[in-house]
Amino acid sequence: MGIRIIVGIGNPGAAYEGTRHNLGFKVVEEITERHTVYLSQHRFHAQADICSITGKYAVCLKPMLFVNNSGLTVRSVLDYYNASLNDLCVVCDDVSLDSGSIRMKRAGSSGGHKGLESIIKECRSDRFPRLKIGIRGGYAGDMASYVLGAYTGEERKILEEAVARAANAVESWLHQGIEQSMNMYN
Repeated sequence: MGIRIIVGIGNPGAAYEGTRHNLGFKVVEEITERHTVYLSQHRFHAQADICSITGKYAVCLKPMLFVNNSGLTVRSVLDYYNASLNDLCVVCDDVSLDSGSIRMKRAGSSGGHKGLESIIKECRSDRFPRLKIGIRGGYAGDMASYVLGAYTGEERKILEEAVARAANAVESWLHQGIEQSMNMYN
């Protein structure tokens, strides 16, 4: 198995930092802070960091296209490295999961997440590992305003802990595979 690809879904720009929809970015940032980054560049319409994660190489990506176009980055990097969908792990928020919970899946639908929809469309498959971080809360009304809203107070603590657990789960996927990681973290 060659290089692994870790994609955190989020929106670029300061206006989106600290929002629920950018938790995928936070997990990628956590992973790159923990490990040696050999190369950091803007490539594949993304911030791309090549890391050594305890002896395994991974490309950690934060697409600089908006969430709805995340699939363009994923397709580009898969093609460049001639990687399969099994070499990919996508990290994103999920409004259907309780805030702070995480769930790793082998495959599945987008669940209405526009970033996952874009990746499924560009890859012509939903058969790729993904890790979802729950953001369900007491929102009422407009879903877009909720997911693009900043987390504060107690929610901040819950989500910061979830980001650390999610980074652990992605590292587990890298070394132990999807099945064992699902058993450990779901």
